[in-house]
Amino acid sequence: MIQKFYSTKIKWLGLGILFLAFLYILISFIIIPDMKQYSETKTKIELLKREIDDILQKKTDLSKSMGDFAGFEKNLMLAKNTISEKDIEKIIKKYGKNIDIKPQNSVKKDNLYIVLYKISMNIETPVKFYELIEDIKNRKLPLQIDYPVKFEKKDDEIRVEFILKVYSLSV
Repeated sequence: MIQKFYSTKIKWLGLGILFLAFLYILISFIIIPDMKQYSETKTKIELLKREIDDILQKKTDLSKSMGDFAGFEKNLMLAKNTISEKDIEKIIKKYGKNIDIKPQNSVKKDNLYIVLYKISMNIETPVKFYELIEDIKNRKLPLQIDYPVKFEKKDDEIRVEFILKVYSLSV
């Protein structure tokens, strides 16, 4: 009976040692290498994230630079090409009626060519004239409204007269 008791204990002890050996093999050959690979992969992922952030920042900077260049290129093209009376009329007709555009004279100053137009138009309120000024400013066109600006009340409308200077590069 004692022998059976010890043989059972020895069996359990042997099974326990086998289990511990199995755990040791499992930990040594499977879990530890996976943990090393996990930490290496985590480090690589962090490096990739930093590289992606750098690339996105460079892309943003490049897009901004290209946008600045595109705006410069647009302004240069506008400055090279004289804005026609039809272009001026398209802008002005949003703000008034009975538009009369008369070319006055042109001046060449250094490398600039300046064309003056006398503009007459009817507007409902002076606010429309200021909206026109704001529109010209927002379009960033090489236009300048010159003084004096004359406002004359006629019936329900106001007659406005002013000189518009159109700048372009001499080519």
